[in-house]
Amino acid sequence: MLEAASLELREIVRTVVQRVEAGGDRIVVSVNRPAILSIATSSTAPEIAPDATPDDAPLTLTIAAKLRRAGKGVRLVIGGGSADRIDHGLVSLLGRAMATRCRFLSGREDSVDSMASRLSLRRDYLSVLLRLSCLSPEIVRAILAGRHSVELTPTRLIELSKNLPHDWREQSRVLGFSPA
Repeated sequence: MLEAASLELREIVRTVVQRVEAGGDRIVVSVNRPAILSIATSSTAPEIAPDATPDDAPLTLTIAAKLRRAGKGVRLVIGGGSADRIDHGLVSLLGRAMATRCRFLSGREDSVDSMASRLSLRRDYLSVLLRLSCLSPEIVRAILAGRHSVELTPTRLIELSKNLPHDWREQSRVLGFSPA
């Protein structure tokens, strides 16, 4: 069945899935049990007994989900609201922040203004990069691993950096990370 063409898979899904309801905090999918058994026994599945008769009541699957802002759009967030994938924009922003910090601490520049001028960056953006280079190591690890909320985008992180606390626990709270 895994080699089935996309049109065949589409028909299988239409046969098996009876109903999908999206609520405020969850998605409920009703699945046709006899259809599942029929599809499973029509393929070469010897582990299913031919005399098995499933209950005709639909099988109900419930998944926690919410609509959340993510940058300029709205995303359907399934589960705990974690991105579960690496946001390369955030990773790139953190990389620029760390590189900027290393350049600044090298002693080559005597001020943020001179460094901004030399790098052809706006002073306020350079200040953002320097502030982001002081993020908690736990936050940096979580972002690099893709374990951050979907609301945390590069633009949102830049906006929040203006009032980002120095205390790492407070940073976690402000940026929407779960307390450790």
